Amino acid sequence: MHVPYKGALRGRATGVLGGQVQMFFGDIGGTLPLLRDGALRALAVSSERRNALLPDVPTMMESGVPDYVVLTYIGVVAPAGTRENHHPASSIAAINESLVAPEVTAAFAKLGAEVQPGRPEDFGAFLAAETQKWSTVARSASIKVE
Repeated sequence: MHVPYKGALRGRATGVLGGQVQMFFGDIGGTLPLLRDGALRALAVSSERRNALLPDVPTMMESGVPDYVVLTYIGVVAPAGTRENHHPASSIAAINESLVAPEVTAAFAKLGAEVQPGRPEDFGAFLAAETQKWSTVARSASIKVE
């Protein structure tokens, strides 16, 4: 049974620790301290590959759930036609350059996140694929968009 919590990680983790719910889905960065001290046990990660912070934890697909990939992602978007000094490529290059800086990559890695700088077209294709995937899930589950 789905049990909604108002608070993201804190509420769900507290529900598991208190015995009100049996499991929850949470981000690695937020749950890592509870996993490391043994308060919680990770059953699987929902990415395509195992996470470097939890190398012994299988993916959902390795655990027998085919095609199960659910990602949390962050991207930079702007209204179409946005220009910086009439050279949008320089803005994109600056963002990508900052993302591969060792201190930025390290900060994201501590959160369990993997930095993937790239071209706007690639991120647009990723967003289109995610929209299609979740639209299909919503239709098959008879979830109405509100």
